[in-house]
This record gives sequence, C-alpha cells and structure tokens, in this order.
Amino acid sequence: MNAKLLPFFLIFLLTGCLSGDSPSGTVQIETDFSSGFGPWVPLDSGVWEIEERDGKAYAVLAKPGTQRPPVRRPTAYLLLPDHRWQDMEITLQARTLEPARTINRDIVVIFGYVDETHFYYAHISSNADDRFHNILMKVDGTERQTIHKENLPEARLSDEEHTIRVRHSRSGEIAVFVDDMKEPLMTAKDPSYPVGLVGFGAFDDRAEFSHVLVKGELVTSGNQP
Repeated sequence: MNAKLLPFFLIFLLTGCLSGDSPSGTVQIETDFSSGFGPWVPLDSGVWEIEERDGKAYAVLAKPGTQRPPVRRPTAYLLLPDHRWQDMEITLQARTLEPARTINRDIVVIFGYVDETHFYYAHISSNADDRFHNILMKVDGTERQTIHKENLPEARLSDEEHTIRVRHSRSGEIAVFVDDMKEPLMTAKDPSYPVGLVGFGAFDDRAEFSHVLVKGELVTSGNQP
C-alpha cells in the first residue's frame, strides 16, 4: 500500500477474533509522526506540536500542562484511544527539553490506563528520591503510591535522546528499561489494572518523542474506558 494513503505509519499483525471481553490477538502499532500525531490524541492540557529536523519527525510537548483535581498526576500526555491492552510492551525514543538546572526534569510513560485517575506511570527523571521522581507510580482515585521494588533506581535522564521501554503483563508484572534493554531499571508487581490504554508525555516539563512502537494483545469490551 502506498504510504501516502496512510495518515500515520500503522502496522497491524492480528490473529484471533474479536468477541466479548477476550483478547483479539497480537497487534503492533508503530508511529513515526511523519504525517502528524496519527492515532495519538493529546489530553486537554499542555501544548503539543509536530516538528521535523534532519529528516526525522517529533511529537513535541512544547508547553507543560496544569494539575487537575483530585490527585497529582502527569499533566500532559498523548493517549492511544480505543486500544485496551494486556500483555503489552511500548518502546519509544524520548528527550527532555528542560535544561540540566531543572533537577527534577522528567519523561513519563502511562499504561494500564482505565480512566484519568486510575492508571500506572513510569516517571523517568534526572533525580531519584524514591518518592516522586524516578519511580513507578499507581494513581488510584484520590490517592497515588509508588510500587517499584528497587531502592533509588539510577537517574538516567540526561540531555540526550533515550530509548525507553515498558512491559506490562496481565498478571501485574511491570518492567521499565532505559537505554539498557536487557536489565530493567525498575520493576513492580501490581494486579490492580491488568488491562488499559497506553500513553506518554511528561509530568510537568517540556519533552519530545519519536518512533513509538506498541505491541501486545488487544482486549475488546462493550464498555470502553
């Protein structure tokens, strides 16, 4: 198929059938932002733009979002709607646009997203304090809590572009990789949200993203989040 006919670079590798609340098979969705945001939809907070440099396209969070009640959580992100995943893996290239003097600058990857106040996020930061920065967090209504097993995981976020991967299984196993794709930086086990949407953005910073790949099993249901 002529790539010009596609609004975004999207690949489906699909087996199985759609029925009830059962898995629809293995699906792969890859986006390079060369034709815009493609299937990714921004939250109504923050300002997103598409930029091209040296033949490569970026989804750029040009202005951070603002906090909304009832709980502190990432303020701006792109979400992949109508895709409820289980046994999922998302890999992307990301770079913070904040200077080094911003000690707590960050990138976030969102997964197991049920609704705006029930989801997990991996907070990749240039600072590690084991409470709010460089952590795995669960947002649960009006509360949130860290769930990673490691004590003060290494703060790897720098001025450079990083490769970030998050794996999330229906059993609750979570692994976060930053640059090193063999040894996870953070791990957790929490079965609260075995199925959900995925997204990426920043907690309260500017950042840019390129080449996003999501693969796993889709789950269909009459009640989409």
